[in-house]
Amino acid sequence: MATVTDPGMEALEKLKSTEPPVFLAPSSISEVARVASQYLFTKLKPHNPKSPFVELLVDGFDAEQIWQQIDMQSQPLLSSLRHEVKRFAKNPEEILKLGNLVLKVSHENDDIDEMDMDELEEFLEEGEAEEYGTGSKNKKGGNEKLSTHEKERLKVQSKIEQMEKANLDPKHWTMQGEITAAKRPKNSALEVDLDFEHNARPAPVITEEVTATLEDLIKNRVIEARFDDVQRAPSLPTKSKREAKELDDSKSKKGLAEVYEAEYVQKANPAFAPATFSDELKKEASILFKKLCLKLDALSHFHFTPKPIIEEMNIQTNVPAIAMEEVAPVAVSDAAMLAPEEIFAGKGNIKDESELTQEDRKRRRAKKKRKFKAESANQPIKKARDVTTENPKTGSEQL
Repeated sequence: MATVTDPGMEALEKLKSTEPPVFLAPSSISEVARVASQYLFTKLKPHNPKSPFVELLVDGFDAEQIWQQIDMQSQPLLSSLRHEVKRFAKNPEEILKLGNLVLKVSHENDDIDEMDMDELEEFLEEGEAEEYGTGSKNKKGGNEKLSTHEKERLKVQSKIEQMEKANLDPKHWTMQGEITAAKRPKNSALEVDLDFEHNARPAPVITEEVTATLEDLIKNRVIEARFDDVQRAPSLPTKSKREAKELDDSKSKKGLAEVYEAEYVQKANPAFAPATFSDELKKEASILFKKLCLKLDALSHFHFTPKPIIEEMNIQTNVPAIAMEEVAPVAVSDAAMLAPEEIFAGKGNIKDESELTQEDRKRRRAKKKRKFKAESANQPIKKARDVTTENPKTGSEQL
């Protein structure tokens, strides 16, 4: 077993006695840490025969490479330790058997001193006392067996005592939040890697080199005539100008009632309100814009587009005064909505010849005469033709 005079043990003792914040400061403690890491690496090598390294290589290697070697050795070792811890957690009785086996092996081994055994037992008892919170009671009455509930209560009690002690003890200045230079030790901030957030870009330090560089840059741009600086975009007005109200100095010819009436009409129906000066300007602007659109439309085609012809207003006298809306679908025509008597007008009641009276016969005779006269008037008058006939008895021709 290694003694206290071993360099590796000396390095471990020195690291143990050093405060953690000192590790970050550049000092000779890094060499001590390398020696201690090399010592621990050598001691753990027999428990990990699959490690690719025989010893820890520290000469000429930086901290990241050294930690990579330690990580490659510790990964398989940690997995095996987790497996053993899970096995002991399932079977707590094996821990006692393992302890008895360690004691037997230690008695059989002559190389282990009695002092080391006492230190090992004391270390195990202290660890058990810290875990269950028993303290010196277990030393005096080690044969007393505690129940599971009592052990859990002792664990909770020890955790409460540790938390109370941590709250009451003075904290390190790095754990006190915002702290000023007067509340922390002198030069203590040099040992901590602090990050500062700057919202604005720091101003460059004006030196002779910076000034000479700027002058050379300006001269070169003037010689090359490169005046391509970024031009500031013109800021357009976002709000329109307020309309100035017209003030009339002349005496009003309207009464107060008429003024109130005009204001009410303007608010109730703006379409019939009297036109103002701004309305006239808007009307004039709309007319000018229409003329401009007409010219632009003419220029945007292959051929000139003339002004569209607007039909004149015509008054139709034969239009009915009122057009009533029919309750019918739009697709149905007016011809389909006529009644049968509107399509074909009948001749009235048809009577037999025996049922006719004298007045009916006269009316029928007069109707036939009117019909015959109308037909004869429409027909053209036929001219008489010259026809020659031969008399068979005399054998002469007659006209």
